[in-house]
Amino acid sequence: MSDRLAQAFRELERKGRWVFPTVRGKRHAHIYKIVERVAERAEVGGAHPHKFRATFLTRLLQAGCDTANVQVLAGHKSIRTTQRYLGVSTQIRREAVNRLEIPEAKAE
Repeated sequence: MSDRLAQAFRELERKGRWVFPTVRGKRHAHIYKIVERVAERAEVGGAHPHKFRATFLTRLLQAGCDTANVQVLAGHKSIRTTQRYLGVSTQIRREAVNRLEIPEAKAE
């Protein structure tokens, strides 16, 4: 969780033990129900936790986070799992290559 998000949660008025309680104030037994309800309100079709997870991990890579740290954040034992899961796009690869600095040729 980013520092900014953690701070936003600290500033929320606490009405109970859980950040996202059920209507009765209990903890959710399954995250899918929360995602389904929030996605419906936001008019986002086909939303499920795995999609949000994949987006989060992909955005970390796009922001320049290295694969090893993405692996740890994802909780994957193998870096291969992380690489398969993310399906790194051509654009991310292009941006990575473009970070290389190539010295200009000197004119004679």
